[in-house]
Amino acid sequence: MRFSHVPARDGEGVFTQRITLPLKDPGLYVVACQGDGMERIDWVMVTGLGLITKRSGSRVLAFAVDLATGEPAPGTEIRVYAEDGERQSMVADEQGIASFQAGESDLLLAARRGNSMAFIRLWGSGAQESGEQQRVFLYTDRPVYRPGARVRFKGIARAVRGEEFLVPEGKPVRVEVHDPRGTLIYAAERMTNDFGSFHGELELSPEASTGTYTLSAEWGGQRHDEYFDVAAYRKPEYQVEVIPERAEYTRGESGWVSIEARYYFGAPVAGARVDYVIMRSPIWSWQEEDAEYLPYGDQTGEGEVVATGVATTDARGRCRVRFETATPELATGEEAGLDWESFDHRYSIEATVFDQGRFSATGSARVKVWRGEQTLEVEPGRFVAGAGEEIPVTAYVRDRAGAPLEGVDVELRFVRRDWNDEGFTLVSVGKSRGASDAEGQVKARFQAPSAGSYQLVGHTRDKRGNRITATAYLWVSGPGGGSAHARLPDLQVIPDRREYQPGDEATFLIQTSRPGGTALVAIETDRLLDWRLVPLKERSIPFRMRVTREHLPNFTLSVCTVRDKEMALQEAGVNVSSRPRALRVEVTPDREVYAPGERATYQVRVRDANGRPVQAELSLGVVDESIYAIQEDRADILRAFYPRRASLVETSFSFPQIYLSGADKGGPAESVRKEFPDTALWVPVARTNAQGEATVALAVPDSLTTWRATVRAHTRETLVGQAVSRITCRKELMVRIQAPRFLTARDEVTLSAMVHNESDATQRMRVSLDAEGALPAGARETAITLRPGQARRLDWKASVQEAGDCRLVARARAESGLTDAVEVRLPVLPHGRVRAESRSGSLSGDGVAEEKIRLRSDVLKQTKVTLHLSPSLASGMLSALSFLATYPYGCTEQTMSAFLPDLLVHRTLSRLGARSPEMAKHLEREIPKMVDAGLQRLYRYQHLDGGWGWWEHDESEPEMTAYVVEGLVLARKAGFRINERALTHGVEWLREREVTRIARERGISSSRAAQLMAQARASGVPGLALAAPTAYRASNLGVERATVLHALALAGEGGPIRLVLGGQTGARATRESGTLARLALAARRAGLLADAETLCRRLGVRSSESASFCHWNRDPETTALALQAILAVPGEPRDERMAVAAKAVRWLLSRREDGYWGSTQATARVLFALVEYLEATGETAPAFTVTPAVNGQ
Repeated sequence: MRFSHVPARDGEGVFTQRITLPLKDPGLYVVACQGDGMERIDWVMVTGLGLITKRSGSRVLAFAVDLATGEPAPGTEIRVYAEDGERQSMVADEQGIASFQAGESDLLLAARRGNSMAFIRLWGSGAQESGEQQRVFLYTDRPVYRPGARVRFKGIARAVRGEEFLVPEGKPVRVEVHDPRGTLIYAAERMTNDFGSFHGELELSPEASTGTYTLSAEWGGQRHDEYFDVAAYRKPEYQVEVIPERAEYTRGESGWVSIEARYYFGAPVAGARVDYVIMRSPIWSWQEEDAEYLPYGDQTGEGEVVATGVATTDARGRCRVRFETATPELATGEEAGLDWESFDHRYSIEATVFDQGRFSATGSARVKVWRGEQTLEVEPGRFVAGAGEEIPVTAYVRDRAGAPLEGVDVELRFVRRDWNDEGFTLVSVGKSRGASDAEGQVKARFQAPSAGSYQLVGHTRDKRGNRITATAYLWVSGPGGGSAHARLPDLQVIPDRREYQPGDEATFLIQTSRPGGTALVAIETDRLLDWRLVPLKERSIPFRMRVTREHLPNFTLSVCTVRDKEMALQEAGVNVSSRPRALRVEVTPDREVYAPGERATYQVRVRDANGRPVQAELSLGVVDESIYAIQEDRADILRAFYPRRASLVETSFSFPQIYLSGADKGGPAESVRKEFPDTALWVPVARTNAQGEATVALAVPDSLTTWRATVRAHTRETLVGQAVSRITCRKELMVRIQAPRFLTARDEVTLSAMVHNESDATQRMRVSLDAEGALPAGARETAITLRPGQARRLDWKASVQEAGDCRLVARARAESGLTDAVEVRLPVLPHGRVRAESRSGSLSGDGVAEEKIRLRSDVLKQTKVTLHLSPSLASGMLSALSFLATYPYGCTEQTMSAFLPDLLVHRTLSRLGARSPEMAKHLEREIPKMVDAGLQRLYRYQHLDGGWGWWEHDESEPEMTAYVVEGLVLARKAGFRINERALTHGVEWLREREVTRIARERGISSSRAAQLMAQARASGVPGLALAAPTAYRASNLGVERATVLHALALAGEGGPIRLVLGGQTGARATRESGTLARLALAARRAGLLADAETLCRRLGVRSSESASFCHWNRDPETTALALQAILAVPGEPRDERMAVAAKAVRWLLSRREDGYWGSTQATARVLFALVEYLEATGETAPAFTVTPAVNGQ
């Protein structure tokens, strides 16, 4: 058929035209539109057949349905197509159902019944059918740690087969820990025990980066992650609770909150200033529906500030604050308050308390403020309509519990949004008023006069006079009618309970305003559990099912209907109680309050859901409660094994559909307190007896605080549970020191002590502060009197003159006999820098050597004289290594120089068996920790561009980046795990700079230079031969560039050194010894042996050689580089090369100053060379005796 039409265009020539096609018979039709020299083709299908599919992993369920009646369409032929053609075909059974295995490919389903057809595109799914999987619950003894702390962990593993848990006994589990940059810092293999658990611990580096760390366990090919934080924290000394008088208010009411501050040892924070702020923010509807996920989803912040104030705590550490919930004064106009009246609100009250000790702590709470005493919702009968169509509207009035309210007046208004350059204005196009009926409904009908965007606005008032507003939106298209298929069918699924138990019969009421047809009811979790067809003969149809363990802890009931060419999907989330799988765990201390050093005994009792004792494995950790104010414990064993499951079943329709989503988605004074751990006890594995009981004992540490004991228990049947209890460590008389974390020599500081009287009587006492290492030295006593519950801060002025440790001991002695004492040690850093003077020499045969050293009498206490005897080169390196390892490094260069020799000497000593010196034994134990600390610091210092500078926040430097890249490559070669991404980014930064430099020198583009570099790296041809012009001289071929070329060659990037050395004159003209040595090493690494030998010969000419020594420029670093080149490049006969090398080694050893060579970088470079010399000669076993004497003794 063919016809033509002349449309009416607007001013810009645009038109929208509806055309009714005279198509009646089922079939697939092609529609071609032509006009203004253009043609567009589309297709239209006329069909009476619909298809609904549900895909669960590789399994597909297809339901063929009559679009008009909603009844099943038996006998429908269904063909399945993939990219390679038809896969399979089938015929729907008498229920209109067909099922098949789909695999993971994208598929097209084509259904046909007579001349009616239906199509569905199924996208590939990576989901697998439920088979045997793994589940691992990981947790640590506490949620946050300081750098250098010990992390203790435990994991509980289970194999999951269907709904059954299997205990993996004796299975290996690989445990890894990665830092925030993704660097692997710990790896170990653990074996599961007979309860399927494993545990271990690791020690964080003192230089560990702060941030979130990943603890992972890999077993059976699956990886499971948990997280803990590392922070440089200071534990809070007290906690603040904000307690609302009520959890909910109605707008216009006044509310009260109580603010309570209490020290962790139980005493109130009396007389403290309290700063509070009250904020409000709207509650969006999705937040109410998904309340379980609110902490994640609430991205609105705390909203606007409505009140601030200051209060003071009373003797009980409390104060009360009043707040108002009235509607704010808004801008002019009736619509100004529209958004406010459409939302309930959340009020947040935050309080910060400042005690006498100059510390602060914060607490907060939230309350909900309803916009009125009832709720209002408005809902149009359709969301898309045509101009002139009549639109049914319903308003629902309910109380807060959801029950309908009758006789409530509601005003409904139909408003159009007219847009302009400044936004839009609202134009009223209809109004209606009515009272709610017995079902709480008010009905109306509106007509949209023209196309546009519309709002449906409802208003009502509660008994308090609060105006309650609800808003809905709809869209109206041009003349000629709307989208008929977009009408919202009235489909609801209502469960008869909020929660079920396994074994219950659950009844769901399926309600529809248009009975008839058949509903596809599916029970879904991470897979399709079951399905049924339910005839919708009435407006309300009950659907019943038996709840089993398979449904734990939740499932989704999905209902699909088709009626009058309209398809709808309604889902209801259903909760199933996990209590039958939960253990009832109790952990009970023998007392609630202890003094430091006393023995606490915990009685752990484990029962099943029915109260029967069970034999279980448990862990118990006792942690300072203040830690949880920094980071709360997130580990939940019940949720880990029985998590809420979202439906992963994909539902598809062959016809436009409407989707309706459900709601679920003391001791004596001489006993000084000095041990203050964050974790007091960690017992990873304990077992209950046949009575379900276990006993664990603890020696209470010195910390005056609340200790939280956390027990997590599990059985072989995977019944799980956890519980916490708290004890308080306190004394009737307590003294606490308040001081900075460290001091510096010559500091003048104020040292404070807080004294608390928690006895029932007034106490007269003397309080003293003994400061060893601070002036004036000795005890400073003060007499004070404290009433019951009173606290007081005492201050002392002091100064520190010398570096070292400052030992502070505060004591309180009451006339009644009550006492307390606490000790704190503070590091005192030196003022200025350390000056070292050194002498060196050598002994051979039966010789004698003597050195006279003059000491200053006024600094004898700060002076240390050390005699280093090196019977072999291996032991001679140890003092330098100790210098680098203990150097208080801060910048990138010092960090590199400290850790890189560690790993080289470690490798050499291990391979050659040099174990005799005690220092070697100690360093061999400590070197892995030292290397790890250095690596962590280097990763933290890397810049965003991939390079390194001297510090963390300066500009990237080529020479420093090359130095770090060299170190990372050698660390990897020595067998240490490195962050490969950090190395790659550093190499890329160096390579890009070299590409730019080569391009500038040759007058070519950077892309051409990069191409030449790649060709040079891939071939053995010198790079210069690959491009013109050949007249080329490298600029600035000095130490910095040679260092970069050497680092790139070490990292496998030999292209740059090939281009630089390939026939050009710059390298030939180079005379600087350090540059020659670096270029020789780079050429050797890149495989340019002839160039390396040439450079080494020129380097030999530059040396200063005598009968005993050989050096270059009288510089240890340059001499060390030359020594490395001599050892690495085979050229002259070996005996001649090794003779020169031995002279260079003797010269280097003679140039030591206090065991090292000038700077940290020079010392590191010398150690590189000495290690390589040691490896080449194997010198480790000297055979002679040396007798030292000081002042003749």
